[in-house]
Amino acid sequence: MLEEVGRSHRFSDYRFKAKGLLALNAKMKPETLAEVFGVSQKTIYNWAKWWREDGVDGVFAAHKGGRPVKLTAEMVACAVEIARSEALTLAGIKQRVLERHPQAPDFSLDRLSARLKENGISFKRCRLSLKKNDQNWSS
Repeated sequence: MLEEVGRSHRFSDYRFKAKGLLALNAKMKPETLAEVFGVSQKTIYNWAKWWREDGVDGVFAAHKGGRPVKLTAEMVACAVEIARSEALTLAGIKQRVLERHPQAPDFSLDRLSARLKENGISFKRCRLSLKKNDQNWSS
């Protein structure tokens, strides 16, 4: 089972832990594994402890990977409200959201666009280039 998880689980941290446990089972030293995986030795020892105590459930109880979201559900709701109330660019919506949530971390316009699209609001970029045609512009 660990081999299958290590090969093809959808969460990378699950694959990572499974490969580490397989390597421990193959008698690799925790110090070497910590260096190879780029984690502390304590992390390797924790994986082994969780495996011994609770088996699969101990190691893979819940997906805990990834950093916290920058654009919270409350901020998305605020952005949707702003987008529906007045015509603004994504940068304008971002500015208004940050004004209402001054403690919020900075977030990208791409992320804002994706979250607004999930809520039924989409934007098109304006292109400021001229169309090419057969006219000679060098006069």
